[in-house]
Amino acid sequence: MTDFLYLIFISPIEYVLDTIFCLLFRTFHRNGLLTIFYISMIVSFMALPFYTFADKLADSVRTKKEKMMKWNKHIHDTFYGDERMLMTARYYRMMSYNPLQELQGSFSIVLQIPFFVAAYHFLSNLEIIKGMGQWIFSDLGAPDALFNIGEIRINVLPVFMTIVNIISVFVYNKNGKLKDKIQAIVLAIFFLVLLYNSPSGLVLYWLFNNLFSLGKNIVIQYFHRRELTAGVCIFILGLGLRNAVSIAAAGPFVYFIMKNRMEKYMERKGVKHDKTTIFLLLSTLFLFMGIIIPTFVIASSPVDFINIFNYRNPLWYALKTACVYLGLFIIFGGLWWKVSSAPGRYLMEVFMIIIIIHNISMYFLNSNVGVLNTLLVLENPPELNMDNMPIGILVIGVSIAVGVYISERRNLLNVILRALCISFLCISVLNVVRIVKVIDRLDVIDENKDSAELEAVIEPVIPLSREGKNVVILMMDKALGQLFPYILQEKPELKHKLDGFIFYPNTLSAAGHTNLASPAVFGGYEYLPEAMEKDESRSVQDKIDEALKMLPKLFVQNGYTVDIYDSPYAGGGESMDVTIFNDIQGATGHILNGRYNKYCFPEDSDESAEHNFVMYSVYSTVSIWSQIVVYDGGAYLSSSYLNTDLVSWAQGKTAATNAFKGAYSTMKLLPELTDITSDDVGNIIIMSNQLTHEPRVLQLPEYLPEDEIDNSAYKWDSRRDIDGIKLDMSDSGQMAYYHVNMAAIMLIGDWCDYLRRMGVYDNTRIIVVADHGAPVEFLNVGIFEDGLNVGRFNPLLLVKDFKAKGFETDRSFMCNADVPYIAIEGLTNDMHNPYTGQILDNTEKKNGIVVVESMNHTITGATIGKNGHAFDTSDGRWWRVKDDIYDHDKWTVIRYIR
Repeated sequence: MTDFLYLIFISPIEYVLDTIFCLLFRTFHRNGLLTIFYISMIVSFMALPFYTFADKLADSVRTKKEKMMKWNKHIHDTFYGDERMLMTARYYRMMSYNPLQELQGSFSIVLQIPFFVAAYHFLSNLEIIKGMGQWIFSDLGAPDALFNIGEIRINVLPVFMTIVNIISVFVYNKNGKLKDKIQAIVLAIFFLVLLYNSPSGLVLYWLFNNLFSLGKNIVIQYFHRRELTAGVCIFILGLGLRNAVSIAAAGPFVYFIMKNRMEKYMERKGVKHDKTTIFLLLSTLFLFMGIIIPTFVIASSPVDFINIFNYRNPLWYALKTACVYLGLFIIFGGLWWKVSSAPGRYLMEVFMIIIIIHNISMYFLNSNVGVLNTLLVLENPPELNMDNMPIGILVIGVSIAVGVYISERRNLLNVILRALCISFLCISVLNVVRIVKVIDRLDVIDENKDSAELEAVIEPVIPLSREGKNVVILMMDKALGQLFPYILQEKPELKHKLDGFIFYPNTLSAAGHTNLASPAVFGGYEYLPEAMEKDESRSVQDKIDEALKMLPKLFVQNGYTVDIYDSPYAGGGESMDVTIFNDIQGATGHILNGRYNKYCFPEDSDESAEHNFVMYSVYSTVSIWSQIVVYDGGAYLSSSYLNTDLVSWAQGKTAATNAFKGAYSTMKLLPELTDITSDDVGNIIIMSNQLTHEPRVLQLPEYLPEDEIDNSAYKWDSRRDIDGIKLDMSDSGQMAYYHVNMAAIMLIGDWCDYLRRMGVYDNTRIIVVADHGAPVEFLNVGIFEDGLNVGRFNPLLLVKDFKAKGFETDRSFMCNADVPYIAIEGLTNDMHNPYTGQILDNTEKKNGIVVVESMNHTITGATIGKNGHAFDTSDGRWWRVKDDIYDHDKWTVIRYIR
């Protein structure tokens, strides 16, 4: 319960602090002192309406008590006992007074609690200021220790802050009672004790905050002009700022100047405030940004957000996001409306109408963001494109025009808002139901199991026989064939580890995403996108399941036992429902992904993902040219990454997603997970892994996923040039992809060494293959003027046959749809697909392979046909490719008619 209260009342303020700090820290060129000053001023100004309202309440109570003082004294002097009590109660009723109203005088203190807790937690844990020296302060992350008496260090800032607080007491309560002044002084001393040993950055924040409050009180007490107060505040905010921040800060000042005119305008137009309208406005924003957007993200691939061993329901991300936006909009938004003047309420309502129209419009315009990983980092990050400027301006213009028009038609506005709220609630329920259905299919470990059981030794689950013939198909999602030669160049010892393998650099995938490309890897040419579209009798899911089951069925029919691990899109789209193999006697489905995270990542944390979920709602609804700022290289304006060079991803903290952790842990523990048997029955292992799908920078030279990454001592080797083809590693994404591909090959090499030591290497055929590549501009070849990037369709393909020796490179034209034929070749005379009866071979590529460039990358994407028999690929070109994937003349655009 405490966690939820924190999320609702404290976290919204922390997110505001975090976002503003990141923006200002970069604006002021990493000047921590100046950033803390301005963030204190901005937050103080944002909270000013609350404190002003609290002051009014306190003043009203104080004034009423002063008016009642004469008669209270008379009643006290004249009456006794019950009679005095009854007369006092009667008098209180006549004056509409209740002793509980005394608590209104403490409202400002109550308001300070969430702001204080949020600032204390945020600045006390702010890594970027630790060790940062500014002006006279040697370390903003430690107590100031500005004055020394011998070996005793005196912290000056907390003392100075207390002096300012005491001065404020006498300014604010100059006519108040001594009792009130003493209480305020005691509170100031309490803060002195509490903050005395706090980081100087935190104390500076509160010192600036208190100076702001003191200045405000002096202006109000001695000048009685709130407009002047606003002017002073704006001057402080705008001092030294020559950018959009100072322009935005001028808005409140203009409001104070135009206040009287706005009141007359509202009276002329008959504008009335309606609590129902404001509640509907705030609820619409809360439902849309706090529930709709995060549940849509999770529903697109629920399984990716699950750590199966350390189980947490992925709806937790949506719940946390909902709590933060509940606090931001419903709680603080409602309070802000409550404490605002009539013109302020009107402006707030119009602003929210405009924001709702703008955010919903931008969300649908930004809906095709591309592929997200579980940290909500994009495969293709947003870029500043001035061509999109007119669209953004048009959306803003239309939003303002429609917002102003509809704001004066409250009945129509309320109808629209009610309809939106009901629609958003229904959509949210549908998303949650869809997520729950996927989770229910998963074989997850009960989070309530005894801890001793969870600490048990890893049980081997991958059987390989010393006597029989084994076949291993390891599908590494998005492993890049382009990078493999350069990986060997950096670590030539890998050739020895991969003894017997043949590398096929001229390998083609028929699509650039798993949903379209992976069926052919497991089922062969019958399950290429083109072939699947021609079959209109069955759904996409039925054909994907059939492709996954084809080899297990065929091998079982020929006397082998088959184990399948982490099959992509099995059974129900994203859920990896391995029960689809239950009808094949001798074949067993398993889920490994996520089960062994604790062995490699003992201090698992979801903080980065939780932060990004909250900020993703902002990213997906802001104007087009603002996206790159909010996205912030994948950090989403998190101060945790300010120590990280987001341009190079090479230093500072790195956050591993659940998908990466699960995939890395499985690959790292392959030797421990392998069970060597003496059976003479061969074993077939079909495994998928996403390590290469989750790009991130690792710690050199071992390529390890450390919490703290510092590769400053390792410079990129300029010799990365093979036969004149240079490898470009100047971009952060390029480096991250290279690192995870290197880590995968190194771990595969380690597993091969283990199999060799255990005596099962020679009798095991191993195929390492990817479903597709990635459109990363690594090489100075394969990127053509028409926008085609061969890298997207160039998967890794490595094949080691029984008793093979040496390492070779073969430039024959290959397709990852050749894998089933390679796997079964020579092990049986029956080469027929057990489901369709078609012969399994690799001759179809002689006439070229049809490739689709579609970006429809999810199993739940729009499908075509009465039965949903194919994906809608109308957004991309179709090609026929022959012989050489790096020769553009071999790529022919075809008109494909469904």
